[in-house]
Amino acid sequence: MIRELEPRDLIVRSEDGCYGLGVATLELGGAYLSASELAQAARQITQDLSRETGETTSLGVVRHGDVTYLIRNEGRNTLLTISHVGGRIPANCAAMGKALLAELSDEELHAVLKDPLPRLTPHSIGTLADLQSTLVLIRERGYATDEQETVLGRSCIAVALPSHTERAAISISVSHDTFAERREDLLAALLATRDRLTREMNGRIALRGEDRLKALTAE
Repeated sequence: MIRELEPRDLIVRSEDGCYGLGVATLELGGAYLSASELAQAARQITQDLSRETGETTSLGVVRHGDVTYLIRNEGRNTLLTISHVGGRIPANCAAMGKALLAELSDEELHAVLKDPLPRLTPHSIGTLADLQSTLVLIRERGYATDEQETVLGRSCIAVALPSHTERAAISISVSHDTFAERREDLLAALLATRDRLTREMNGRIALRGEDRLKALTAE
């Protein structure tokens, strides 16, 4: 397997014999984002959200218990960040991760995560029992938060997107010092962005259906 990956620059071997990701993985990531209709639709919309709020906005998906960032927009107020496009963060620590985990059944959740849960700060949720209690609240109110659970001094608010082709969520990250007073305004902006992105995706799906109908008619 390794012999097949190394010539394609998917992995590289260092002088000490250890393997790491090769430059070709960047091309694969770029190809995925180019092919992802959701990422294409969300790129400009999340940039607009970042300009509106002045904060960092993101779109991500959950894979194997982690949030993978597909889009990341830095705002004019951004001072600290640890995530980047293609980066991964434990889903139980991140607002986007919890928003998406809240859509899983208890059986699906236990298939993805095991105790003890990874923690990035002392505020991170460390057990499945505590996480399940949090997910109940997220389902009730319709959004998730991360209050210094990923990075000390930063908080985040996120909502899941309606499922079109894959489960994804969008978020806004801000200074923890201003999070409480801005929460409602940030949530309103986030929900408006979710609705805008949903309309965009629905429009693309409808257009695709019309194109298929025309193709069948032409035949």
